Amino acid sequence: MRNTLAFSAIAALLLVSVAAQECNECQSSNDALCLSTTEYKNCMNNVAIGDTETCPTGTVCSNTAEVCVKSESVDGVNILDVCGGSSGGSSEGNGENCGVCIGSGKFACVSKTQYARCVDQKVSTTPYACGTDETCITEALGTYGTLCVPNCALTFIGLSASTSTCSNTDYTPPTVPSVPTQTELEAACALSVKTNTFFDIDNTADTTCSSYIYCEKLTESTWLAILYSCKSPTPYYSVDANKCTATKPTRCTTQAQT
Repeated sequence: MRNTLAFSAIAALLLVSVAAQECNECQSSNDALCLSTTEYKNCMNNVAIGDTETCPTGTVCSNTAEVCVKSESVDGVNILDVCGGSSGGSSEGNGENCGVCIGSGKFACVSKTQYARCVDQKVSTTPYACGTDETCITEALGTYGTLCVPNCALTFIGLSASTSTCSNTDYTPPTVPSVPTQTELEAACALSVKTNTFFDIDNTADTTCSSYIYCEKLTESTWLAILYSCKSPTPYYSVDANKCTATKPTRCTTQAQT
């Protein structure tokens, strides 16, 4: 019984810690508030203070003690790109729920003042602008029936402009990788060093890491090659795990369309 209670207490602490690792919130892990993927403020008593600090080039605002870490250090589990959606569910550098279609919602915030329509749980490439002096906040949709909240009403409902779902000013649509030809797919299979009769390989031409190639050797010189896409909540193909995962591989340079 004692062990069970101890485990429950630890689990509860972990949940609190993880919940605090969000864009525009003071983090319990390092007393820093990430404003964007490269900017932050220090926190005292859970309140942001002082000037906005900028991370050195090549680093991102994280949940670690040093705050800014090299982007390749982010593993999406212990080291997070807090405003960059390192858990795999958001648009690059935009915030945890930015550009993410939640539940049955037909719209999602894609910048501080823009939103986009959700189609098959993906945000469209066409953004719409909120009204003048309005902030896009996803959480407001379920409660108030709108994503765009007048700035003058934010304080009244217990929010502020800094609690916008997105930390980015402008919307950059997710990159849609080009589709290789059948000849290119078969050539990729033929160049693979794998000796199995059938196997999966990384689609190295896809910088979003959101697709992979199924290869099946039919004869010594012919292949069956099929391109498959990873879907949310596991939008990235991991070579090491040989499956679609939620964590973005370090080789990816652009965000997958989730």
